[in-house]
Amino acid sequence: MYRKVFLYVCLVLIVACSETQETVAEREQDAISQEVKKEVDLDWLEGEWRDSTSFGGRIIFVESWKKSGENSLVGSKHQIANGTPSSPTELRLVETDGKFYYSYWEEENQTTFVQDSVSEGFLSFVNTTDKFPTNLSYSLKDEVLTISFSGLANGVFRSASFVTKKEIKKN
Repeated sequence: MYRKVFLYVCLVLIVACSETQETVAEREQDAISQEVKKEVDLDWLEGEWRDSTSFGGRIIFVESWKKSGENSLVGSKHQIANGTPSSPTELRLVETDGKFYYSYWEEENQTTFVQDSVSEGFLSFVNTTDKFPTNLSYSLKDEVLTISFSGLANGVFRSASFVTKKEIKKN
């Protein structure tokens, strides 16, 4: 009889302790998520960025971002070939539940990337589909924004980077 009571008490204590540890772990994770939200600011991405290499002057890549809310930015990207701009591609960068999501649309098809790593002046993503590119990153250093992407395209690894500088609007 005492043995059954002892086992029952031990079982209750084990369950109570495991629930407490789980709750503490959840609180720590929430605190870390809140800390990330406060520390990471994407204002450095705002503005119009133009590819400084310009591929021999024939093609210029342009990407623009502006804040659209506390936790989001909207943007567009296009290229200018021989002075003629292409149709823009809509971009969206949204922070949800402590993670950033990057999406773009080609015609009716949306492609979304989820944050892989983030710090001040750096942001990298992984594609949520099997579509090229699978990796995308933004890195700001000395007022130069490098936009890189890579992945498998038709079974071949491909990568590219665009070295961009912020366009200063003249009044």
